[in-house]
Amino acid sequence: LFPNRVSEHVKYIATKGAIGTPAKYTSFAGDYQNRAVLRSDWSENAVALHIQSNSNQKHTHNDDLGVTLMAYGNYLLADPNRYLYVATDDISNWQISREAHNSIVVDETEPEKTGGSMHPDNREFNKVYDFIQADSMGYESQPMNRYVLFVRPGYYIVTDHLDSTDEESHNYRQNWHFQPNANIEINDSDQVHTGYLTEAN
Repeated sequence: LFPNRVSEHVKYIATKGAIGTPAKYTSFAGDYQNRAVLRSDWSENAVALHIQSNSNQKHTHNDDLGVTLMAYGNYLLADPNRYLYVATDDISNWQISREAHNSIVVDETEPEKTGGSMHPDNREFNKVYDFIQADSMGYESQPMNRYVLFVRPGYYIVTDHLDSTDEESHNYRQNWHFQPNANIEINDSDQVHTGYLTEAN
């Protein structure tokens, strides 16, 4: 549409490397929409994790601190996406809920609001590892921080810290969503393994 305005990096991605040049960086954090991507390289088989902490945007999901993970051309941690723009039924309502995302649920309830930050003073991108800290104040009495460490070239460590500001007991649950054909297995040590037949695991 506007060929003179398309960057060489966008051309490279859009054409799968046929034209254009890859960006020198592979990971980045954007403070405007509070999103970050921790990526190994620009190939089709790259390992890439996306995390966000929304800032009270319109049409948002309750997905603060939600992550998605793709590796070797396959989604390993998936997002439910949307099939209707307006949530008018049970499926649409579930798709925008905290329950439906790879995030943290407190007391089996939805957060009161959305909003958080990507902590520009606590991030690092280099050739050995990437690190990002994101927070969420969605549950007003349960401020939470999620830390993601990407050890290049191929694995991530996700750590959550919740600091309750009241004296009540609470139930905390991490959600991890896989695709329907993942053939999940959980061993005696509660380790989860995917069992895709033709895609990467």
